[in-house]
Amino acid sequence: MRRKLVEGLTATRPNFAALAQTWQHFYEEAGKDTAAQRMRVSLVIRLLVEALRRALRLSLGADVSGLDAAEEPRLRAFAERLGSERLLELIDRCVEADYHVERRVQLILVVESVLEPFTRPAAAPR
Repeated sequence: MRRKLVEGLTATRPNFAALAQTWQHFYEEAGKDTAAQRMRVSLVIRLLVEALRRALRLSLGADVSGLDAAEEPRLRAFAERLGSERLLELIDRCVEADYHVERRVQLILVVESVLEPFTRPAAAPR
């Protein structure tokens, strides 16, 4: 799940619908138990935050230990494309979404609120 998500989100043109469907399928595999589904959504959010933090470190020129060799160029290009400010905004969005998971917001709405900003083009530098 992590690999699919990172590859999809760091693509030059992320496919919002496919990413949302992959994530939805992942949490629905937990069955009808909403607590288990919520745990899976939170897990994916934490995985996203981890990937974003690694991209942020790369954008700032810091060392990133434990980074998969195949993942580094993808995260580096993603970091360069978005910049540190946008990466911080995405981390904030993920933290906010995790709060909504705890508050029992519909899971598909949480998923969409996390993924949608990734699909918007980066703002032009001011």
